[in-house]
Amino acid sequence: MKFKPDDRKAQILSEAVRQARDVGYQNIRRENVAKALGLSVGMVNHTFTTMALLKRAVMGAAIAQRIPEIVAQGLAAKDPRAMNAPEDLKAMARATL
Repeated sequence: MKFKPDDRKAQILSEAVRQARDVGYQNIRRENVAKALGLSVGMVNHTFTTMALLKRAVMGAAIAQRIPEIVAQGLAAKDPRAMNAPEDLKAMARATL
């Protein structure tokens, strides 16, 4: 099935968020995301050219979706996006530690 670029990006991001929940934000790997989706690593690399961009997108999604477990991991890693999350979400995140 052929996806539009925005749909493919959303699919990759959704899987990366799922993996951040399951294995941890710091343990996301493009190879694992690609394998879970039946994609080549090259497709993931094409969509998110660096791990920094993928992790930034994951943290942005975690903040938008209000996933405190992932935000907590970002706070522990001093991720700039996590550090700028809304105060109530950071408080919920700290409570998960």
